[in-house]
Amino acid sequence: MSLPTTNSPDGVAHFFRGAIRVLARLGIVQVIVLSRKGRLTQFTERLEPFVRRKLVRKKWFPPLIIAINPVDSPNPELENYFSRRVFFVHHDDHRRRIQWIRLGTENSPDTPLGPLKKVKRPGSPWEMTPSVTRRDDWSIETGRLLDRMGVDQSKQVVLLAVRDSAYYDALRKSKGMEGGPETSTDTYIRNPDLATYSTAVSRLNEMGCVVVRFGSEMSPLPSELQGKVIDYAGNHRTPRGDLLLGRYCTMMVSGAAGAWVLASLFNHPVAMSNNYMPFMSGVSQRDRQIPQLLWSRKEQRLLTFREMVLTEGKYSYASNCLRDEIDLVKNTPEELADHAEEVLLRLKGRYLESAEDNELLNRFWQVQKLSPPPVHMRSPIALSFLRRHRDLLR
Repeated sequence: MSLPTTNSPDGVAHFFRGAIRVLARLGIVQVIVLSRKGRLTQFTERLEPFVRRKLVRKKWFPPLIIAINPVDSPNPELENYFSRRVFFVHHDDHRRRIQWIRLGTENSPDTPLGPLKKVKRPGSPWEMTPSVTRRDDWSIETGRLLDRMGVDQSKQVVLLAVRDSAYYDALRKSKGMEGGPETSTDTYIRNPDLATYSTAVSRLNEMGCVVVRFGSEMSPLPSELQGKVIDYAGNHRTPRGDLLLGRYCTMMVSGAAGAWVLASLFNHPVAMSNNYMPFMSGVSQRDRQIPQLLWSRKEQRLLTFREMVLTEGKYSYASNCLRDEIDLVKNTPEELADHAEEVLLRLKGRYLESAEDNELLNRFWQVQKLSPPPVHMRSPIALSFLRRHRDLLR
């Protein structure tokens, strides 16, 4: 497909500009501008719900979706996956074509991440059917990957993706500040300790699951996890393998890592832990989130949930914490284990809630309403965490 350049004669240019505007207004063509950060989360978090919304509204006559990608794709296999639904305009064509195909569309390059806040229909697009329905079967290819990793295919696979400074070190070297604020060492305070997930991994192993470490540019596997997890990230990772495991897994345990999108892409639940943006994580009712708590050194106490919501994530930066004498309190091994168990039991339909639990959740939702407008629908807080810290609901 070829789009006109700015060197086109005035008559031709006017014709194409008008045609694209009309097609966009009719819904025949839909355009989305992707993030300049060039990272997996921003690429998928923006594109997948956009496509889902367009397809559910026009099931029988889906529009032609054009995605303007101003940087290299974070995973070429992911772009190939989306290419069944989306036509990509790449960075080398971006500057001279963008003014043509953004006319009459919902988004512009300066639009804040995620068009989902404009959704008019109830619920989250992440609750809808995945955008790409594949006709080919990945089972043989996935089976070969699992065999190479030594995974017992009779067991459920849980992916473990934990935010790692090694990834952001590599990102800073390759992209500098274009990779977003996460490339600054001021944000390394957000990173949890992978070793603290050892208890959660053991709990999942006891429940009959195989745990696979997931991600790229990872630090060496800590001794606490040796023999408990299969280190796909360190020994077997490929761009294609990311998609295969994202589709195959039962669920993911995410420690403030952006890899959650590859589980959500296929509507698998995510246990979102150690979130540094209080109560602003998760994209569906399948997911459960637990935040890092905030400790005030001045007052020698934990901030309440209400106080945490009003911080709007400013204490995910070390400089702000230092100025206001606030410490980020990472989730404990016991909290992480209970959280992972809760998500898995919910998936199996075996998690029990009491009337008191419902009361706690209702009180929490009243607090969460104080948070700023969401980029996407937030997931519920894990009940196991809420029970443990019910005193912070005051």
